[in-house]
Amino acid sequence: MAQEEPPATAAAMPPWINRLIITIILWAALALLAYSALRELRGLVSNLVIALFLSFALEPAVNWLHRHGWRRGLATGAVLFSLFVTGLILIGLMIPILVKEIGQFIQAVPGWLDRLSRFTKKCCNADISTAHLTQQLQGAKSDVTKFAANIAGNLLGFGVKVLSAVFNLLTIGLFTFYFVTDGPRIRRSICSLLPPQRQREVLWAWETAIDKTGGYFYSRLLLAIINGSLMFVVLLVLGVPFALPLAVFEGLVAEFIPIFGTYLAGAAPILVALADKPINALILFIYITIYQQIENAVLSPRLSARTMELNAGIAFGAAIAGGSIGGIVGAFLALPAAAVIQAFAGNYIKRYEVMDSALTTIDAPPPPRAPRNTLWSRYQARRKRTATQSETRDGPGPHTTDGPGGRRLSDRRYRADGARGRGGIAGRSCGDRDRDAGRGRRERGHRLALAERAGLRGACRAWTAHLAGARRGSGDAGQRCPGGDPRRARTRRGPPLPEPPRRVLRHRGRWRAGARRDSSRGPRGGGGDRPHDREGRRADVLRRAPRALGGVRGARPETILFDLMQRRGRTGLSSGVIATAMEKKDKVAVSLVDDAVWALGIALASAQNLLDLEAIIIGGGLGDRLGQPFIDRIAAAMEPRLFVPDNRPKVLGTELGDLSGAIGAAVLAGG
Repeated sequence: MAQEEPPATAAAMPPWINRLIITIILWAALALLAYSALRELRGLVSNLVIALFLSFALEPAVNWLHRHGWRRGLATGAVLFSLFVTGLILIGLMIPILVKEIGQFIQAVPGWLDRLSRFTKKCCNADISTAHLTQQLQGAKSDVTKFAANIAGNLLGFGVKVLSAVFNLLTIGLFTFYFVTDGPRIRRSICSLLPPQRQREVLWAWETAIDKTGGYFYSRLLLAIINGSLMFVVLLVLGVPFALPLAVFEGLVAEFIPIFGTYLAGAAPILVALADKPINALILFIYITIYQQIENAVLSPRLSARTMELNAGIAFGAAIAGGSIGGIVGAFLALPAAAVIQAFAGNYIKRYEVMDSALTTIDAPPPPRAPRNTLWSRYQARRKRTATQSETRDGPGPHTTDGPGGRRLSDRRYRADGARGRGGIAGRSCGDRDRDAGRGRRERGHRLALAERAGLRGACRAWTAHLAGARRGSGDAGQRCPGGDPRRARTRRGPPLPEPPRRVLRHRGRWRAGARRDSSRGPRGGGGDRPHDREGRRADVLRRAPRALGGVRGARPETILFDLMQRRGRTGLSSGVIATAMEKKDKVAVSLVDDAVWALGIALASAQNLLDLEAIIIGGGLGDRLGQPFIDRIAAAMEPRLFVPDNRPKVLGTELGDLSGAIGAAVLAGG
């Protein structure tokens, strides 16, 4: 018999298993090697990260100097040198005062504790023993004295620490200088390795990091200076001891530590004032509360509205995480890093419409309350009914104007004149039109106030809307009655004219003669706006717009657009005016161009989704004057809104001069 073969005990191992095991081992070894290298180089990595964020913070100032004729290296050196000198001056001023006042503080604490113990015993019948704390303070004072006496023995260790700190500062300064000076060259080298789409993403990320980080540091530093200076003045007026260190502590801690920094910074001066004079502590508490409300409502939104839009919970968590990772420096850099990450996430993460639910309702309005039938409500309803009945019976209330000989006449008198055939207007009188015009002026004043509160961008949008809707009749005061017979119109002063040869037009606050009546419109004048009416209203809007953008009545506007229009003799915002204002970094011009880029991105993306275009030509005045950066911004605004991201059209600018019309667009697209 043939000998039987033993059965197979296991299946053959697939060949890819060996490759997978080898790949995992290699990646694990590389990760372990990288971790070991980072542990050894953690000091250098920390210095690089700090230098990178400092370069983001300093680049706006360097760019400003570079635009004003400075070389980039010289501008960077000047900014770093001024920062270094400012730090040395602050340290030189603070150290002697801090050493002196800390010693006085240690000496004064036992007396404060003794007074606190006697106060609690007298007020609350509670005996608080302060002997142990006093003994510890005396021990700390003796330790400081011994350290000062043995400074020669500790000189070597102290010198090593000083040299290490100086070396780290020099390393951070050199890397910061390199990142800022060669920033364009570094960005160009990185973009040369990427396709055009990735280049736009990298440049957008870099610009976002500069805006968020630089805006955060500058706004926080300015708020810290304001807060600390006001606190120093208040402490000096109240006579609270240790005013300078407490003011510095208040300014830095309250502005650079999120959420609880405000309470921590305010607690220190209040406790010191409480130990000195309780009434001063109460005054300080009231001042800190009022100042924080003013800062949160007025100062911080104006300084940080366009730099940091970070949720309070995210800011709190980022500060704790940064402090755990990198200590004080990590907590200091956590907020701008979180703002940059949030901007990236908002740009790349796709969002969807949220379904309606009680769990997703934000700030749901309370249910309407049933009206209460009070005595006052009944009185108001009765007054309203009486006024309605009176107006229905007699028409609107009297509206006085100047009559013949300067006498004050009312609309009822004019209606009576019209009934007797003396040139008055039956039905709706010119006085009614004047009242409507006054109502229009009040509405325009309300829009002006809203624009002043909304800021520069809100003001521009409000006045643009007003320009678009200027034909609503809000400026008809003193003109002819729109829709009425021009022969029955009256001037601002004097009686009604029986047969006026020309109508009267208000222009720039003065009264002048206008064009003759167009007889082709019929006996009632057509009821539409004449060209002179529109020009007068437009001139009135252009006259009021600078005051609206100035914020208060008679203030200088925060834009140069209107000055450029006047110097060039323009009646509107031409492309040359906007381009010149953009070169000078005018806030209103930048805001208008930002809105235009956003709107063009939406419109062109919709056209691409519908028509599947091969190329889009950006022409016109702004396209030619603002150039390729403007076109790149429009292309970047289109991309998130395309249905098929891979099917992107060419976005090109016209470069053919007078041939930038349809022929030039066809030639450029074909080439």
